[in-house]
This record gives sequence, structure tokens and C-alpha cells, in this order.
Amino acid sequence: MSAPVRLGLDLDGTIVLYDEVFHRHAVERFAMPRELPVNKTAVRDWLRCQPDGEARWTELQGLVYGSLMPEAKLAPGLTEFLHSVRAAQIPVYVISHKTEFSVAGPRVNLRTAALAWLEANGFFSPAGFGLRREDVFFEGTRAEKLRRIAAQGCTVFVDDLEEVLTEPEFPPGVDRWLYAPGGSQRQPAGLKVFGEWMELQHHLKLGPDEPLFAAVAAALGERPSSVTRLAGGANNVVARVDVGGQPRLAKFYFTHARDPRDRLGTEFAVLEFLWRNGLRCVPEPLRMSRAHNLGVYEFIVGERVAPGQVTLADVEQLIDLLAAMWRLRTMPGADKLASASEAAFTLNGYWAYVDQRMSRMRTALAERPDVAAVSEFVERELVPVARAVRDFLSTKAAELGVGLDAGLSLAQRTLSPADHGFHNVLRSADGSLTFLDFEYAGWDDPAQVIANALLLPEVPLPAQHRAAFVGGLLARLDGAAGVRARLRLIYPMLALKWSLIMLNEFLPVGGERRTFAGANAETRRVAQLDKARRQLEVVRESLSAESWLDGL
Repeated sequence: MSAPVRLGLDLDGTIVLYDEVFHRHAVERFAMPRELPVNKTAVRDWLRCQPDGEARWTELQGLVYGSLMPEAKLAPGLTEFLHSVRAAQIPVYVISHKTEFSVAGPRVNLRTAALAWLEANGFFSPAGFGLRREDVFFEGTRAEKLRRIAAQGCTVFVDDLEEVLTEPEFPPGVDRWLYAPGGSQRQPAGLKVFGEWMELQHHLKLGPDEPLFAAVAAALGERPSSVTRLAGGANNVVARVDVGGQPRLAKFYFTHARDPRDRLGTEFAVLEFLWRNGLRCVPEPLRMSRAHNLGVYEFIVGERVAPGQVTLADVEQLIDLLAAMWRLRTMPGADKLASASEAAFTLNGYWAYVDQRMSRMRTALAERPDVAAVSEFVERELVPVARAVRDFLSTKAAELGVGLDAGLSLAQRTLSPADHGFHNVLRSADGSLTFLDFEYAGWDDPAQVIANALLLPEVPLPAQHRAAFVGGLLARLDGAAGVRARLRLIYPMLALKWSLIMLNEFLPVGGERRTFAGANAETRRVAQLDKARRQLEVVRESLSAESWLDGL
């Protein structure tokens, strides 16, 4: 009988990838040509060819591994791999050769920065990867690292450096896996080379997540050959399932007694309607199971769009989607679709939603003495801004001749994805976008549709394309009257609403939804409070006489 697997993982270059961080800051700090490959080695080689290049390279390393480490990324596919490792109850040790302090630049504790990054990425969370802090080891020399691998009894060790795995003193009897995500032209003797974590997952014969596996099998009537959780779902559990040789996307929807919204029914119905009417920039809906709260969809191959990567061509594709949903609102079956989440068809209706969120937040925080800093932010900063928004609404509505209780006619309403930010797209190799996540979709006011697209914060619509987006979409909304005036009034309210949404971590339902999806609650709370502060500045700017909105 073979010995139980005990897995050791290197940190830098194996768990954490820094290529984009090195490249971005070499361009910004040292004027490195932007067209050089986004690759740590290319950055190093270019810097070393410059005057005083070795010192600059040392300085950049200290920054990237220290104060800039929060910008680094988890290796692609590692989330799914670690979930499968945890499900199989395989011990995992992170063993890194890392000095304690940076050599050049500001004196930063590199080990503390690394632990903070691991914490922020869910390594120590019971809802994440579930590692113990005492299973993370930082060693001052390579020799000490090799001794630690032996001391922890690792049977498999993964590293991105061939020279570590081929050291004469490397512990005997340990399977040595070289992580080479860009591919390797060599197959060093005694090493196994892999570029995707799924390869190692298959080698270790790690079983799928059994509860998800059983649910998908019951819903589809056929046993999948694999079920692999995917990263990125903040509210739901999302997995790739392979059935009959075809990949599918399985989405398990969060439910809560205090949140009665039918996310599964909404998303599936809207996507069915769009597909039935020829729209192909969205995933095809394939199967819905109420019993398992599961939707099965076409699996889309593409890359996520990061902040700063949104192009004018991307914005034009969003215009195409929203214009198509305006056009399709008159098609058979559209009247069977529900209103979008928190859609309102009067200005006072919008304000009522914001005011309700504010009241819920204040009540929840009053019962939580452990979050005094958040309560203070809400009472001292957010509440006064909310009063200013309400005053602006009354004054500006009268100025623009829009009644606060004037209802929007059915003919002036549109269909909306509701969560149509660029964080919810995949870009294919040819540049075309597929728009995801329609669980809040339905009937809405075109002005709110525009405002939401402008305000969704995770991957924002670039400021330089805002006017083109608004003008381009308004030109496509034939017969939609009064949208520009309502946009000016709705935008500050929705900006304020987004500041409140960013504090959802402090509400019972919001916190439990993130935990269901596998998010690290404490880390997210710190980040979300900071985002809410920054979002409040957007609200203040929208109330000013110099707001860009007045130039539309």
C-alpha cells in the first residue's frame, strides 16, 4: 500500500505569480518599454542591462515582494486544485526560501507581507483552503528549505525553480514537480513538468467535490466525469462539469430566508428569452433544477477583464447588448419577465430603496459593537451625504421639470442585465465579449441601466469612455424620452447605493452569502470599508456643479 500523500508547495512563482506586478512597476518606475513581455525574467534581464541595473532589480524585488505584494495573483487553476486537495484531506505545507526583510528600499518584513497575502486569498479561512498558519514555513537559506521539506515528511513537492528540485541535497523519495506555466522545452531527469494544476490533480487521483458531483449527476441524469470548482463567484458556488465529453458550467445559487429573490429562476428565464431571440453574446441556458437550486449553462472559454483593460471596443459591445435588450422588450414573452432587482419607475421609488438600505445598515450596525469603525463611518460621513443627495434630488428635479412621483410608462421601460459590469464578462481570443450573471436581470428604467454601467466598481468603465458610452447608447434607444434628465437625477442615488452595497459584509445575509461562495469574511470586510469610503467621493462629485454629468 502506498504512503499517504503529504504535499509541499513553494510560494513565490508557484502559488503567487508576480509577472504583471514586475512588468507594470518596471514601466512606471524605470521607464521600461511597455511592449516587453509581461514576464518577470524579461523584466530582470532588461533592468540588468541598464546603468546600475542590478541595484534597480534588487530594489524592485523588495517592493514587489513587500509593499506591492497585494497586487500579486494566485496561480491560475490553483483554487480548484487546493479545493480538491482539501476535500481529499491531504496535508499541505507552504515551504518558502524567503529572507525576513527587504534588502533595498523601505525596510519591509517580507514574511509578514506573504502571510497577509495568504490570509487575503483565503488560505487560512475555514471557508477557503483551510491551511493552518503553523504549516507555512519561511526559511533563510535554500539548504534550510530542503531540510524543512524532509522534516515535514513531504511525499510530493512543487516548485517553479528547477535548480531547487535538482539540488544534490534534495530529500530522497520525494516526487519532484516543476511548475512551468509558460511551458518548458526540457524534461529534466527525475522531474515531472506541468503547466496546469489540473495535471497534478489528475496525477494525485484527487476526487471531485462530492456534494457538487452528486447534485450535478442528479440534475443532468448522467454522471459527470469531473466537477471542478471555479474561482470568482462571490455569491454562489460555480463549477465546471464535464459530461459526455462536453464542458458545462454548473451554478449553485445561494438562498436565505431573509432574501427571497429567485436568482436561479430569474437568470435562467432571462437567458432563455435572449437566446430564443437570437442574442449570442450570453451563455446558453441548458438545464435548471429547482431541487438542487442549480442552473447548468454553456461553458464559455475566455479571459476575465482586469481593471485598466477595458477598451472602447469593449464599451461598444456593452452598448450593443443593452441596445438589443431595449429592442427585444417588445418581443413575445418579454412581458412574462420580472422587474430587475431593486428596479423603480419613479424617482421617489429609487430613493425609497436607498433609504431602506440605509435604515437596514444602521440597525444592523447598532447591534454590532464589534464594528464601531464602520458605524462611525456611516453616521459621520455617509448619513450627511445621503441628506445632501435627497436635497439635490428635490432641487434638481424641479429644475429639470421631472416629477418625483411621475411613473415611467411601460413603453419607456427596458430589459436590463442589472449587473452588467466588466467584471462579469469573458473575452475570447478574437476580442468578442460574453456577458455573464443575469440573476438580478429584468425590467428597468433605461436611466438606471446607464447609471449602473457607469458605477459598477470592480472593473470600472474607464472615465475616458463614459461620454462615448452614454451618447452611443442614447442614440440607440429610439423613442426613449427623458433618459438624459433622469440619469442626472438617478446617478447620485445609485452612487450612494453602491457605497451601501459595499458594506453588505456587515449585514447577516451578505456575510453568509460570501461564506457560502468561499470568500474570506474578515479580509473582505476591511477591503469593503475602504471601497465604501472611496465610493462616497464619487457621490460627492456627482452633486457638484462641475460634475461631468452636466456636460452630457
